[in-house]
Amino acid sequence: MTDPAPVVDAVKAALPEALQVEVQPNQDGLTSGWVIDVEVPLGYVVTGDGLTAVLVSAWKASEPKPAFVKFNPWSTYEGKEGAIEAQRAADELGIDWSPSLSVGVNVPDYEIEKLAGE
Repeated sequence: MTDPAPVVDAVKAALPEALQVEVQPNQDGLTSGWVIDVEVPLGYVVTGDGLTAVLVSAWKASEPKPAFVKFNPWSTYEGKEGAIEAQRAADELGIDWSPSLSVGVNVPDYEIEKLAGE
């Protein structure tokens, strides 16, 4: 994967309510993608629009394109068990996903391409 700095900047711009954004490359078998951990304010709920903004911004800032993006929102006060609902947002969008940690989503490239209109 490329340098994560452009992805961090893109996610911060796409989700201005984020308190902190961390992006790390992740190898999953033969494919590679990004793990995006975002600290959000207490009580923040991820919407379909917010999830789309994060996924598409990470996609567009990446070269080569990632095979997947794992998005893990969390709040310092709630820990990773908070009612942040990224998984509900993925269901709202009708996209394929698998769990990432307890509240996050792991979204494959073909779904992100559709969201990006590519």
